[in-house]
Amino acid sequence: MRRRGVAWLPYLCLAAVAVAAFWSPPAARAATVLRGIDDTSLGSLPMLAPAARARHLHEIRSELRASVLRVDCQWPLAEPAQGQYSDVDDSGYLSGLEQTVADAHSLGLKVIVTMDYVPKWASDTRYWDDPPPGYSNGYQTFYPMAAGARVDYQAFARHLATKLKGEVLGYEAFNEPNLWPHLYPQRTDSDPWFAARLYLKYLKAFWAGVRAGDPGAQVIAGSTAPTGTNDDYRTAPQTFAAELKALGAGAYFDVYAHHPYVPGGSGDMDPGLPPAFPLHTVSLSNIGTLLKIFPKKPFYLTEYGFSTEPSVAFGAPVTEARQAAYLTKAYALAARHAQIKLLVWYLLQDTSPTGKATSPYGWYLGLRRVSGTAKPAWYAFARGNHITLSTPPRARRGARISLRGRYTCASIGGVPGRRLLVERKVGAGRWRVVRAVTTGAGGAYAARVTLSATERLRVVFTGVTTSRQRLVVAR
Repeated sequence: MRRRGVAWLPYLCLAAVAVAAFWSPPAARAATVLRGIDDTSLGSLPMLAPAARARHLHEIRSELRASVLRVDCQWPLAEPAQGQYSDVDDSGYLSGLEQTVADAHSLGLKVIVTMDYVPKWASDTRYWDDPPPGYSNGYQTFYPMAAGARVDYQAFARHLATKLKGEVLGYEAFNEPNLWPHLYPQRTDSDPWFAARLYLKYLKAFWAGVRAGDPGAQVIAGSTAPTGTNDDYRTAPQTFAAELKALGAGAYFDVYAHHPYVPGGSGDMDPGLPPAFPLHTVSLSNIGTLLKIFPKKPFYLTEYGFSTEPSVAFGAPVTEARQAAYLTKAYALAARHAQIKLLVWYLLQDTSPTGKATSPYGWYLGLRRVSGTAKPAWYAFARGNHITLSTPPRARRGARISLRGRYTCASIGGVPGRRLLVERKVGAGRWRVVRAVTTGAGGAYAARVTLSATERLRVVFTGVTTSRQRLVVAR
């Protein structure tokens, strides 16, 4: 899924969320997969002021404790005219990207740079008069590059890799090339493998350029979207990967990447449930169908997330609490596979073209809202969440008892302004919410509840963490 600044039609129409119990995976398992963040403000248009860029990077590395930053590099912006790179001065597009990568590297972040789209000067004009629905004739960034321009693509890959040598973990060759917004058409009357065959030509040029500029960096291929219908517009990810393997693409990349979003029609967004159309979809639940195509290659999941607001791109949302719970579950599911080394969360912060909290054309998968305030998923990503709870061991039946405690997140300490739920359970009954309470200075909270019987009490930050249970005996 991407990118701001380029028109596209959505490939995900996410189904409404069924009400299901939250799931708590073993934290140690999820920790075996590196955590990454995709921050569009540091990627597509890396024009943040130095102070703002420093704040973003500090948050990603020190507060969220991410290991990897993924940013994108749009070839049309980086080389607007043949041989003219936009790093000739400090205000250029590539100069901003270089500074972002350098700053991220200095903080210990591993950086992935995704190179995408085709400039007008490099585009094959033969395809311009057969646009997909909704587009007029003329140049679009998703049309194939002209055969002669692959030399320029290789030269650009070498230029960028040379500039960023030693500071980048890996370079991705295109984003979601199994979808028409990035490569169109996917097939032709004479070649049902058109997209895979063309992508391999790109990949060979990309491989040679990166290897020449920075031999120590990884070349990352695939970056496939989760679903496709094997037509002119979308190729199923397992089909695309199988075609690449049959064509010998394995010799031209180090790592394969995929975006295992839960697609529309699934009925329930739980990442552990099978997708509705498994023959055309690869989500986390059936990721093994993709892993076995390249069994000797490591895999990076370079985009993943859940939207918390309705949008044209992502359809029906999940609640913020469920987003947090699904984030934790997703990392645990990924950690079940030794081949999967990285899962990148998309995005750091929600974006909206209107600047409003909700817009049909916004992107609401972020750990922060449009306003900048943190969602529960922010804390779930950061980990190290802990709620203490102190209660009297016994009290008179019907008495008002005091509960006290503190909510902390390991990377930032006590957290004020968080809504916690006090829950009780009598005997073998169900947990029931007694009241809500908001943390104050230093993450402290206090509440009073009426003891109706001998019961267990706990405090919950829904989707993130739960305190230990406390038994209060009624006299």
